[in-house]
Amino acid sequence: MAMMDQLDRQKKSYEKVNNLLSEFTPLYCLEIPPDKQTIIDPRRAIEEKSVIKEFLNPRESAVYEYQLNLIKRILEGEDTCLVSAITGEDFDLIHKGIDYITGLQGQSGLYIFPNAHLAKQAYHQIVSKSANYRQKVKILEDTKEYIASNYVIENGDILIATPQMVHWLIVSNYAKWKNFLERLDVIFLDSIHYYSEVAGSHLCSLLRRLLRVAESYKCIPQIIATVFPVDNPRDFFSKLTARAPSILAGPQSTYFPRYLYTCGWNPSKQPMKSEKHEVLANLAEKLLKDEVNVLVVCKNEFQSNKTCDFLRQKVDTARDAHGFDSVVTISHNPDLVYKNTYNNLERLLYVVSEDFIVENASKLESAVDVVIYFGCPNPYKPFYMVPQKSSSIPVIQIFLCENDSRDHFLLYNPNFLLDSKNGLMNINPSNEYILKEHLKSAAQEYPISPSELAVFGVKAIDYAEKLDESKEFVFSGGKFYNSSEKFDLSEFYLDSVLQDRVDLFHNNQVLQTVSYWDNMLNFYPGAMIHLGKQKYEIMALDLNEYSIDLHKSEEKYHTIPKYNCSMSTPVILETDTCLECTISYVESDFDCGLSGYYTVSDESKEILNYFELGLPRSYFKTQAIQLNIPDLTVFYPYIDCSRSAIHCLDHALRISAPFFVQTKNKNIGTLWFRGISAEKMYSIILFDNIPGGMGYSKFLYQHRYEWFRGAYRLLSTCTCMNGCKKCAYLECCPHMNQDINKAGAMSILNYLLS
Repeated sequence: MAMMDQLDRQKKSYEKVNNLLSEFTPLYCLEIPPDKQTIIDPRRAIEEKSVIKEFLNPRESAVYEYQLNLIKRILEGEDTCLVSAITGEDFDLIHKGIDYITGLQGQSGLYIFPNAHLAKQAYHQIVSKSANYRQKVKILEDTKEYIASNYVIENGDILIATPQMVHWLIVSNYAKWKNFLERLDVIFLDSIHYYSEVAGSHLCSLLRRLLRVAESYKCIPQIIATVFPVDNPRDFFSKLTARAPSILAGPQSTYFPRYLYTCGWNPSKQPMKSEKHEVLANLAEKLLKDEVNVLVVCKNEFQSNKTCDFLRQKVDTARDAHGFDSVVTISHNPDLVYKNTYNNLERLLYVVSEDFIVENASKLESAVDVVIYFGCPNPYKPFYMVPQKSSSIPVIQIFLCENDSRDHFLLYNPNFLLDSKNGLMNINPSNEYILKEHLKSAAQEYPISPSELAVFGVKAIDYAEKLDESKEFVFSGGKFYNSSEKFDLSEFYLDSVLQDRVDLFHNNQVLQTVSYWDNMLNFYPGAMIHLGKQKYEIMALDLNEYSIDLHKSEEKYHTIPKYNCSMSTPVILETDTCLECTISYVESDFDCGLSGYYTVSDESKEILNYFELGLPRSYFKTQAIQLNIPDLTVFYPYIDCSRSAIHCLDHALRISAPFFVQTKNKNIGTLWFRGISAEKMYSIILFDNIPGGMGYSKFLYQHRYEWFRGAYRLLSTCTCMNGCKKCAYLECCPHMNQDINKAGAMSILNYLLS
């Protein structure tokens, strides 16, 4: 009955939003495509209650009962693994597994959650079930203080932890956990869709280390995992665990009624930031007035803080005018959102950053009716998380675009987020820079034999030999030993490729600890960065001491880095001749670094100055795509292969690529150059901007013509004459987006697609 009430509420919310946006369009100079980009008609979806009941409420479906019955079979060894594609009911599977384990004598289970928030949430829900759980279930807090405390589980049969704590405490100190590991019956991996890219590549090797020490105690635990419906659950699970899933339980189709309104600015109007916030405020006010709960998702915490400040006054005024009470809440604070959601408040307005959505989507429950995306999310995960994870009823999404190329692309191509694909989960178990660290960790735990290296993948033997050559390993008695004196497990984090943690200092106090590699485009002397609501200038960068000194700043300018990159002679892995052009998938050594930075006025957007930097270069090996384009004008006069056309084509390919591999923009890099041969030739290189590579280039090579079509649509759907910030302008362009030829780039793409 409750579900029918929620469906009726959602139908009313849809009607209110539909009417509101039809009135909203002419008043605020917004353009909404005629079909409102509705991928699945929500009215039809709501009427098909049986379908929604089957896939969105597994408690009342045969799917849910099927999943629960499978748990016992798997734990008894009838089947090996389970990938459970369910809709937020993970804790019922956990309880079923715990019931089974606690009913056995001398068995234990390890439950791994992606982050501390989910681990604590699971722990509190579990122990609230019964007094027996409170005695049996223990949790490892995700803090480094536990490393020095010699924390060892005493009486608990069920242990809840995060990957980082499994690495720091259990695997690295396995001798102290003998009583637990020799009884380990099941490893439960919650929400493995969180582990895409770097985190998943780390967890892949961590699980092999964990299984290695468990097998030393003659124990081979079962593995159970839950994953949200994604494109490649079996392949991803197999890479992650080195086991082929024998069962894929739960709905294998992705029939989630999702609908999205895309709202873009009129091409003749270039709004100021204050105007965009004004539009957002008016939209939120009208929705709240109609008793529609709203969640606003911003790109980062700084933007969410700014949006909060702007909306607070607007909504406070609306509260007095419309009789709103204290249930109207504007917050980017996870604890406040969590508290208000579970108090079942009736009318809510949340403003959060996309990082909060990715980490805490499960906290929102069913409180949200409408999600407004204020600009294109960077990792795109919020588009998948919010409407499916946060509610048992599909959520209406409104995409309010900004004036940049990614937002413009999504405005006219929403299918990249709302088609049948729910996202590709991607990891690289053989990433050299990640796997080497885990091999050193494994050898630190106890020596590795050549036969055991095969567990870590086919390239592990080659990496072990390289470590032996560099004197970090010693091969003796048929085994590899860790001989590195500098290696410290407590400094090895599982969310970065290069272990380069630096502390951000202000007034001799550490404000934050971050990975320098992940933030290298933001952290350089003279850069302006935002931490919370405060603007800081980086005064000094000391990579030897792993520290960055900050100074509070009120300057009216921001900084843009100039990023230079070059590559060595590539090793061609695959190649294809595309008419007179060639496109290849290659491996190469890259030399990347910041050569300097521009200062740009916050108000006029004009370049104020340029400063050269003498920072050390970053050398790494990665995967790439190389597109070689000869001078086609000789044969086809209508094709423009000038320098400006190649420059624009480089931008179009770079801007559209993240949509296909569904990753952050900074994880992909490009460079282009003129060939040195007598024949006129330009080369465009697109590479994985993660040392060791993550597989983006390989996927783009395999789907190259679809990628080319996406780049062509990016340029062709914009009404500008020769490139603008809505189509061809690229952030951090070393040439400041000067000298680009949109028509020439489109002529080359049209030729490649012919």
